[in-house]
Amino acid sequence: MVRENYKMYTLGVSCYFHDSSVAVLRDGELIFFILEDRFSRKKHDSSYPESAIEYVHKTIFNSEKLSSEDRVIYYEDNELKFLNILSEALEKYPFQWRGFFKAIPMWIFEKFWVKSKLAMSFSIPLKQVQMGDHHLSHAAYGYYASGFKESLVLCSDGFGDRASLSLYHFEGQDHEKFLSFDKKKSLGLIYTTFTTFFGFKANDGECSLMAISRFGKPIYKDKITKALRLDRNHIYTVEDRFFNFDLDSECFYTSEFLKEFGKPFKGKYTVSCFENMICSEGEQYYLDLASSFHEVFEEVYIQIFKEAFAKKGIRNFVFSGGVAQNCVLIAKLNELDFVDEIFIPLDPGDGGTAIGAAALAYVEKTGRYPNINQTFAGANLELNQRIIDNMPSLSACQLDSAQKATNVFDVLFQYEKVVAVFQDKMEVGPRALGNRSLLCRADHAEMVKTLSEDIKTRAYFRPYALIVLEEDAEVIVDDFKLNEQVMRMQTVVKIKEQYHRILKYGLHIDGTTRIQVINEKSDPFLYSLLLKVKEKIGIGALINTSFNESGFPLIHSPVDALYFFKSRPLGALVINDTWLTKVGD
Repeated sequence: MVRENYKMYTLGVSCYFHDSSVAVLRDGELIFFILEDRFSRKKHDSSYPESAIEYVHKTIFNSEKLSSEDRVIYYEDNELKFLNILSEALEKYPFQWRGFFKAIPMWIFEKFWVKSKLAMSFSIPLKQVQMGDHHLSHAAYGYYASGFKESLVLCSDGFGDRASLSLYHFEGQDHEKFLSFDKKKSLGLIYTTFTTFFGFKANDGECSLMAISRFGKPIYKDKITKALRLDRNHIYTVEDRFFNFDLDSECFYTSEFLKEFGKPFKGKYTVSCFENMICSEGEQYYLDLASSFHEVFEEVYIQIFKEAFAKKGIRNFVFSGGVAQNCVLIAKLNELDFVDEIFIPLDPGDGGTAIGAAALAYVEKTGRYPNINQTFAGANLELNQRIIDNMPSLSACQLDSAQKATNVFDVLFQYEKVVAVFQDKMEVGPRALGNRSLLCRADHAEMVKTLSEDIKTRAYFRPYALIVLEEDAEVIVDDFKLNEQVMRMQTVVKIKEQYHRILKYGLHIDGTTRIQVINEKSDPFLYSLLLKVKEKIGIGALINTSFNESGFPLIHSPVDALYFFKSRPLGALVINDTWLTKVGD
């Protein structure tokens, strides 16, 4: 079957590292983006995105075939990545060969054939599948989503197919890489090293390190700078004896690291965002060390920004790569007086490279700018009434938007229960921005306790974020500036002290929070709800956290939402225009 009313499709695919994903551009416009983990329910799933591709075939193409003008782009250069791994193994022969041979089966049976596999999955000739560049895919997503005519683009992650950090100058179709650092100086891997040292899981617990760093004081910076420090000639220096990023390394820290910083943290942290608590002397050491590390980490990136500005004199920045998800770092960079604006794509991690790879291919083929800054481009799944009919423990009815807002408000303030919201297309990226959200009051201790312990199973040291009316954000936030960062929960802001009591459970211990600013245009439903909240408590603000259990990806389907709702002490579930409650509640 050949498509009618021809539109050119450019598809990006990312997989085999973490956050496998598929992006679909139609005539340069992002119309669909999904992570494979939404289907597999395995957070950060890195496997070949078979379910995502199958969904694209069924819902986007309606089983029609791609044309000869369409392209599929893989987010990095697989052959180059393998050569880098081989070179690394040879350089330290025989010490890295155990790790090399451990990785080989995955290459032999999967990675070497990714180009052929993509051609088969989309039923196209091999020549229509292109290889990309890891950091350039990050950079292209950020730049073409930003709307800047000219900008500096910083990509920083663990490592790509060539580098761990890259700086580009983008202007229109032209781009130039003017600075890069290899894996040996990987700031992303250093952050992961400290993440595991502080007792959290690599490639998932980095946000927890960011959270505990707010409980300490930076009194051990002299210790941290033995491992990572500023360098006038090289921007920063990484002390090799503290880190082991070799292929066969089971953990990234060395015996020298442990000699300097002590044993890795074991157990659970007792501190809480919601109240001042006195922890043990041993725990306080790790909190102070985390604070010290984070401050040095921030200083290094400040120096990188200064170096980039000194070289190019451009005031607009794009920040992409996994490190760009560090909202505490972003807040610090926002303070730099030579920076006009920092744009961060919605999914700056490896998932977003699928969008960037497709966007760059589109620009190179057509010379036109793509439209890829959509907040919501995921699956839009409808609730099947037959499923409800087979769940007699649930009561369902249809509501318009105004009545939904009224009902949600009543559950929050009259029944004092958390509400789950599942509506329209899924968010692009890891943040819940109202379409896959759990809503809770920021002034109610018991509701937040239930949210943390029984619904999310979330540690008390991890803060929640707020949705706030735009008119109120201007009042409650110190030095408020309206930009995409505060529309998308990408930075932290300081809340004025007089509002701490009423927003207590949506704040971190230092009075900061991530916010998503809401106005009537951005989300009419949440806007109506927050107006009612403002009428009740004086400020239009609620806790908004992701609709999932800790350790799992965002809820993907109505069926997932229903089973989550049935098994948790939630007051109500909104699925598009359907209002669901539990019989007897």
